[in-house]
Amino acid sequence: MFLMLLLLFVGTLQVKAQPVKLTLESAVKIALDNNLQLQQADFSQEGAKITYNQAKFDYLPSINGSWSGTRSFGTTFDNVTFSRVQQATNNSFTGLNASINLFNGLENYNSLKQSEYTLEATRQAKRKSENDVVTNVALFYLQVLFDLENARIATNRLKILEQQLEKKQKEYDAGKTTQAELFNLKSQIASEKLTIVTADNSLQRDKLRLIQELMADPFAEYTFEFPEAAQNKIEADMTPFSEIHAYALRNMPEMKEQEFRIQAAQYGLRRARSAYYPTLNLNGNIGSSYSSNGIFNSRTFQLETVPYFDQLDRNLNQSLSLQLSIPIFNRLSIRNQVKNADISFRQAQLQYTITQNTLTQKIQQAWQDVVAAVNKYNATKEQLVALNESYKIAESRYEAGVMDFYAYNENLNNRTKAESDLLQARYDFLFKRKILDLYQGKPIKF
Repeated sequence: MFLMLLLLFVGTLQVKAQPVKLTLESAVKIALDNNLQLQQADFSQEGAKITYNQAKFDYLPSINGSWSGTRSFGTTFDNVTFSRVQQATNNSFTGLNASINLFNGLENYNSLKQSEYTLEATRQAKRKSENDVVTNVALFYLQVLFDLENARIATNRLKILEQQLEKKQKEYDAGKTTQAELFNLKSQIASEKLTIVTADNSLQRDKLRLIQELMADPFAEYTFEFPEAAQNKIEADMTPFSEIHAYALRNMPEMKEQEFRIQAAQYGLRRARSAYYPTLNLNGNIGSSYSSNGIFNSRTFQLETVPYFDQLDRNLNQSLSLQLSIPIFNRLSIRNQVKNADISFRQAQLQYTITQNTLTQKIQQAWQDVVAAVNKYNATKEQLVALNESYKIAESRYEAGVMDFYAYNENLNNRTKAESDLLQARYDFLFKRKILDLYQGKPIKF
């Protein structure tokens, strides 16, 4: 029994130790589900929706019920019997009041429109936050892939040097090479091992950045899938800058958010100005009262004891009234509210211009980055072809003993650097190209 439990426990540990496979798409989904800023955006949107719903409900009448009870001692005037009494008296008053606004300078309408556009602005703000999360995840994910490839290049370079060391060791044992040549190789291999450690540290650092962005388990093991696009041919054809720019200014969520905030501020200004207008309300009341002294009978001139609910029925009264309120002087509070609303409106217009300029600069930079990445990739690709041929020649000459180690190592270094540069240019292009796709309304996917 104990052995079975032990095997089950070990099996459970093995299952837990299995690495989690991540693709760019799954990483984006995890980030969107876990991101705290997006959850804050949800709360902001929920609050704006509540405000919008309340603005719609403000068109409805308000209805309120009331009840009060009083016990009086000594000489008092009874409002029910219309007489002065000198005894303990119980009184109660019950009522129902309804009021509806007929006109308030269109304040309700302007408030409704303001809250509607504010709600739309919060929705666009969330979309902008989602784009930021996707962009960050794509950047961190591609950086991890670059680190993996860079580590592979460093490992391959180490294998090449170790193979050379094995050959040189045999040559040294046969007396065909010097001890200095052998130690040069060993020294370079030690340096390459340090390079691999540095590359692995960069990989672990960038993995941690990605996992933190995803808000995922930092202690789990992860494997990363290379998208097919990372191996595809680099295509330089792009949508013209003017088309990307025009589309982005019309459709990017940060621009739409500012458009909605301008409209909300405009209706906020109209709402503030509506306080200059008179307000007209229709009020309706129904009420009744009770007194422990009873009801005065006008025919017998005597007090009659009447039960509570019968008194409420006999004392029932109704009223209907119109109330007009005209603002004359309010310590300049309305004027100052209008001025503040006007400042908010102008600030919203200015923020739109700032956002437009920032977006234009980002698109210009992204466009230039793609062009530069393509040029760098093509130049590095040509360079790598030439350096590969140069390295093959250097390798043959080194193995034949007609080239010293320093010259051979320089050729190897040049080829390795070109491989790393080509890899970096490829991933740089992939990321920058996807940013341009984002500005065209295309999802970031590989």
